[in-house]
Amino acid sequence: MGEKTYRVFVENPQEFLAKHGQVTIQVLEDDMGEHFNAKIMTSATPQESMDKLLVQGKGPASQTNRECYVKVMERIEEEAYIPTFFRPGRMGLDRQGLKHALEERKRRDAEKKKTMTTDLEERRKRRQEITEDLLKKPEEKK
Repeated sequence: MGEKTYRVFVENPQEFLAKHGQVTIQVLEDDMGEHFNAKIMTSATPQESMDKLLVQGKGPASQTNRECYVKVMERIEEEAYIPTFFRPGRMGLDRQGLKHALEERKRRDAEKKKTMTTDLEERRKRRQEITEDLLKKPEEKK
């Protein structure tokens, strides 16, 4: 008999233990804490080159372990996960759009400058008129 202890988590442990034979399932190796998919052969009685298998139900209510014996026939290696890297595209405007946006900004800035210049000139004229009126009034009072 082998020295390793494996563990499987199944929906119905009684049903799993009733049907011995080959099955493909995710297995946990208790010593290493490693999860892997494997094709296993189970048996109720210990046979040569078989290890101990603890069968546990899924969920918090099933903490009891039922024992049987297992031989790992084949480890099923999953394909390595290769992440996909996306190169960032141009997040801004394309060339035509950028040109248009710059022209629009220049036009708005020119309008603001014109408006501000016009407003300042009007205010200056009003101040001059008020100052002239104030200067004339004291002379007229005499």
